[in-house]
Amino acid sequence: MIGCWPQKVLITISCLLILAGCETLDGTLGPVSVANQTQSRDARIGRQEHPKIVASYGGVYEDAQVERALGALIGRLVAASDDPAQNYQVTILNSPVVNAFALPGGYVYVTRGLLALSNDLSEIGAVIAHEMAHVTQRHGIAREDKVRNTLLASRILSTVTLDSQTRQRILNNSKAEIARFSQAQELAADKAGIQTLARAGLDPYGASRFLRSLDRYSSFRAGAVSAEAGEDFLMTHPSTPNRIRETIKYARSFAGPEAARRPDDGRFIKALDGVLFGDDSEEGYVRGNTFFHADLRIRFDLPSGSRIENTPRAVFATTSAGTAIRFDGVDVSINQSLTDYIQSGWIKGLDRESITVKQVASLPVALANARRGKWAFRIALVRIGTATYRFLFATKTPDKTFFQSANAVVDSFRRLSLAEARSLKPLRIRVVEVPRNGAIQPLIRQMQGIENPTRLFRILNGLRSGESPKAGQLVKIIAE
Repeated sequence: MIGCWPQKVLITISCLLILAGCETLDGTLGPVSVANQTQSRDARIGRQEHPKIVASYGGVYEDAQVERALGALIGRLVAASDDPAQNYQVTILNSPVVNAFALPGGYVYVTRGLLALSNDLSEIGAVIAHEMAHVTQRHGIAREDKVRNTLLASRILSTVTLDSQTRQRILNNSKAEIARFSQAQELAADKAGIQTLARAGLDPYGASRFLRSLDRYSSFRAGAVSAEAGEDFLMTHPSTPNRIRETIKYARSFAGPEAARRPDDGRFIKALDGVLFGDDSEEGYVRGNTFFHADLRIRFDLPSGSRIENTPRAVFATTSAGTAIRFDGVDVSINQSLTDYIQSGWIKGLDRESITVKQVASLPVALANARRGKWAFRIALVRIGTATYRFLFATKTPDKTFFQSANAVVDSFRRLSLAEARSLKPLRIRVVEVPRNGAIQPLIRQMQGIENPTRLFRILNGLRSGESPKAGQLVKIIAE
């Protein structure tokens, strides 16, 4: 799997699923034609891995408007690509994670989270054309071969020396070689994608604009002012600032700088109106520092300033004090007490003397402490009927503040009333027009459930420092 637009932080369209084909020039869906045995092998790999990808990213997301807009775009990109005979199955994943990647055989994936950062056909086209290049240049197969051969060579070299430092140096060199190979693939796919954009009559600067928005959004999600300086030589992707410079440089070979803001017909941004943003209802919602789940009818508060990641498996959070938090559900028999479950062996380093029981909002709760290596843990179990929920708190500095903060989170847990549960709605992208006076603050005030809405508004709409949208321009806001 080639992942080409990765977030630096974990954040986890309807699936635009062009079954067995890509859109042809007349706008219809054509069947996949297998040209040779190499394509057959690649397609077989893609078919095998496709269900796993869909399942791991929350399934598919269906939106007819987005599918129509992307279908027309893909037809243009395929016709302008290096291999117009290659067919693609483009899947839009139901995930807020900003990501896109490709599998051998023409399987291309973009998340709805990535769509939210795109503002026109050239930006989303740059992402898709980049992934198409990975397919036509068979980067996935090449990287797999490179990893296998490099690691095999390093193992052989390691067996001829008993020096542990030499062995580690060989392993590090192997990892660095694989990383450099992957970086070269990414830059090659960037160039091929930009060339495809230009041939298709789209803005070749769309790639650099999207990368800039991605970099700013990554920093926003990480709570950082800017990305960390310098390049990690083990990164499989070039650093984003370097990648932006390279994409701008290559785009200039197709169009002058004045094309960096080529007018767009607004078709794509209009199609984004109503697309789900952030958490899906099946995973619950994060609003500020509070987690709500309408179907389970539960809620709890996390410490102020926590960085929260809501995933299909669990809710994860980290606090400014360095505490890591996990919340999930566990399968505990109704016939087994919470204290017995705590002592059933799944907790390593359990302090049995610390086990206590109490009630929170009339619900039974069991708590305990554990210690393993440098880490200290606070564990809490909450039971509602036949369901059991678990909190895990971890820190390297188990002071009084840590335990007070952990207990406060547990004490905030309660059931939602039916009315409260029914009032919860997911956040969506809303496409609105900038008023004639050019004022954007009234639009930003409509942003709901969002921290730092002004900054997010500017990132989502690709506005640079000091730049303001024009009157009548279509922009994205986030609201219910």
